[in-house]
Amino acid sequence: MKNDRRAVVTLLGSHSNTRGALAKIRPALGTAEVHFRLTNDPRLQIGTETKIEIGRASDQTASTTTARVVSCDLKADRAVYFFRLPSGVGSALGMLFNQRSAVRVVPAPGEPVRVQIRMKDGGRAIPAVVDDISQTGLGVLFGVNQEGRLLACGNKLQLMLELPGCDPMEITVDPRHRRLMGASIRYGIPFLPEETENFEEKRLKIYRYVHRRQIEMIEALRAMPV
Repeated sequence: MKNDRRAVVTLLGSHSNTRGALAKIRPALGTAEVHFRLTNDPRLQIGTETKIEIGRASDQTASTTTARVVSCDLKADRAVYFFRLPSGVGSALGMLFNQRSAVRVVPAPGEPVRVQIRMKDGGRAIPAVVDDISQTGLGVLFGVNQEGRLLACGNKLQLMLELPGCDPMEITVDPRHRRLMGASIRYGIPFLPEETENFEEKRLKIYRYVHRRQIEMIEALRAMPV
């Protein structure tokens, strides 16, 4: 844990001051992966709840929440624990502590970000549910039955993005990552600035939305009881 940019998880309560390194928060699953040295393994019982503090010494950021222990894997040099976070907390904490070059936010309930993929053959557009959004790309969910049509579109897609309060924007994108999530397939889709007309103007609109949601999510996290 020499890198003070990495977030540290501190167990509170009966395991007070036991520390581990936060590997990753997975907002879609609502889990946090935490690595403890074997000599510091807290021996947490699966299924129990504990209070944790996630913080980063470099910027004095810290958030406290409750979490349920869902699994533990013993490696050669560490104990890897997965904690289930309360509903809605994973997205906010992931935004704060996952090590990414661009902040990702999730749309507000009741204020969806709408996406459609325009078909080159003029066929009916394919709608998608936005999982998260940043200045550099999107995470979106498509129905499994749309996979064939999407693959037929090739490596580059024409995406219509509609942010709350804004007119739809056409952006060229490049789907890079696909994985099955229940009855949907999640696509990780970076934007292609050099192939999108007036991209800087569109990026500024996305930036304003992401910044607003970042503030809303942090305020909602601080308002949650611990």
